[in-house]
Amino acid sequence: MRNLPLESLRGISAVLIVMLHFKNDSIWHKNYLILNSEVFVDFFFVLSGFVLCLKYKDNIKSQSNFFIFVKKRFLRIYPLHILTLFFFVIYNIIKIYLINKLNLIPTHDTYSLIDFFKNIFLIHGISGASYNLPSWSISVEFVCYLIFGLLVFKKL
Repeated sequence: MRNLPLESLRGISAVLIVMLHFKNDSIWHKNYLILNSEVFVDFFFVLSGFVLCLKYKDNIKSQSNFFIFVKKRFLRIYPLHILTLFFFVIYNIIKIYLINKLNLIPTHDTYSLIDFFKNIFLIHGISGASYNLPSWSISVEFVCYLIFGLLVFKKL
């Protein structure tokens, strides 16, 4: 069941959030809507919760339903997350190589192997650094999917 008004508002929120991440000195970016669009992160999460609830509130009645729900949510977000993570890992390897080769001063955004595994297991939004800073929301989103699915399954 699709809810076009809610999904449209989610789409508008997503576009405003993306625009916030691409800061520049244009007149377009200096308007108050874009400058304050971090509020749309919360709005997006709340709307997503409503959409998710409307779609799944009566569909997670068994353990197998719960696992199907988690699998669908995981497959929806994880492939792009992993692809992006590997691009950032390659970028960081090249950056570290160039820093060492050219005797440059390293920037503060270097990451550890532990950070990598936190990103792999989608827990970096809760604990740790991220190679792809905006992906914290994917991590938090997946944790919310698990909590939501358990709450609906247990009817708490």
